Amino acid sequence: MKAYLSISGAIFGLFALWHVFELLSNWRTLESDKWFTVGVSAVIVLSGALCIWAWVLLKLNKRAAEKSSAAGNTLH
Repeated sequence: MKAYLSISGAIFGLFALWHVFELLSNWRTLESDKWFTVGVSAVIVLSGALCIWAWVLLKLNKRAAEKSSAAGNTLH
């Protein structure tokens, strides 16, 4: 599960950063397509939220594993 959360968080983070770059570089003219800004902003917010969620779950999973190993539980 650790690998899945790490990879998912990294992919969603890169996806959000790419769309921030795309929005800031104005590859498409914002005046001609006002929905471009809205759509890219929605993608940034959604992928950023999924990135943060994956890293939070990874951190919570790590804490749970540490607690279970400290308690002598061998199941992870």
